[in-house]
Amino acid sequence: MSLSSEESNLKIHLKEKQRKIRDKKENKRSLPQFEPGKLIEADFASFKTIKLLGQGGFGAVYLVEEINSRTKYALKTELGVKEGEKRIPCLPWEETILLKIQEFPDENKKKHFIKIVDRTKGPNYNVLIMTLVGKSLNDLRKISPFGDRLSQNTCWRIAYQTLEALECFHEAGFVHKDIKPHNYTKGSAGQDAVIFLLDFGLARCYTGIKYKDAIKDTNRFAGTFRYCPRAAHAEIFQYPKDDLESWIFSYFELMDPEALTWKRIENKEKMFKKKMAYLTGRESRNVYELIPIEYKSILRAVGNLSPELVEQDYKNVQKVPYSNFYNMLTDLGKVCRFSHSEPMDWENPKFYKNFPHEMPENLKGMRSTSRNQRCFNR
Repeated sequence: MSLSSEESNLKIHLKEKQRKIRDKKENKRSLPQFEPGKLIEADFASFKTIKLLGQGGFGAVYLVEEINSRTKYALKTELGVKEGEKRIPCLPWEETILLKIQEFPDENKKKHFIKIVDRTKGPNYNVLIMTLVGKSLNDLRKISPFGDRLSQNTCWRIAYQTLEALECFHEAGFVHKDIKPHNYTKGSAGQDAVIFLLDFGLARCYTGIKYKDAIKDTNRFAGTFRYCPRAAHAEIFQYPKDDLESWIFSYFELMDPEALTWKRIENKEKMFKKKMAYLTGRESRNVYELIPIEYKSILRAVGNLSPELVEQDYKNVQKVPYSNFYNMLTDLGKVCRFSHSEPMDWENPKFYKNFPHEMPENLKGMRSTSRNQRCFNR
């Protein structure tokens, strides 16, 4: 290649880089700004902004307060799509999924999902106002005094509740496709022991129903490599059984940060082979140094849901035997002497001893009880 050709390619590369930076700045500038104290007139009520909770490239989340009741909620906003822009907005799809789940008459069934309380639109953005949740399980394990992991009893309770969330999500007709500790949270004050499932931006409807606001249904890879199922690696359409692979990867890592033996592998093929070994009875014995060996039968049962990685037809989708998994978790709990009545780790003020500024207001000044003291004395 001649010098002039190299210079020409370099100029093209620099122009493209500058264009991306400029586009990013334009998106950031065009994000709606809800300053503290700003009044938001939604479809059914009025809200006042308290503070910004988080912000990404195309959206943001704010803490808001309903004017009359003074109840606090989360306001989630997302930029609309410009003409000619390839990006697909996720907020309308998330709203569709949450409203579908809210149709279930059984409150206990849908307890692991936030509720939409109001909505509105701006000239170039959408807004949803939803019930509040607390920190993600990933954030909680990072501040844990046990060293980047949670106690076995808490993880067992998490496994049970996250399975309940998936059963409801699948019954509504959806596959999540991005199950990981980051997308599960604890509830806000008053619901600290309840686990919530969030972030449906990659979810697909697997029942054949066509939704107006659904994102494009594709078998191309999407998700997070560390936690994604084997079907994502194979680039075949995902179904409920595939969410369960990500489910067990997630709570294994919550028990032991080194449990996923492909954690530091970047090569996709090598990672896939490690997952195949993990789910077909060839996982390393070291996996069970911090994880009770009784979980081995559950890991095997999850692997047996997909003995062969082949495309399925939505009309003949393999059903997940949720009751079998609940029974296995119950039996494991009896052997290991776990209890649903033992508080979650983060319900004890001592959980925050290394990060006192992270302690919720409702725990400040509270003493540890004998029940939630147990795991901190081990």
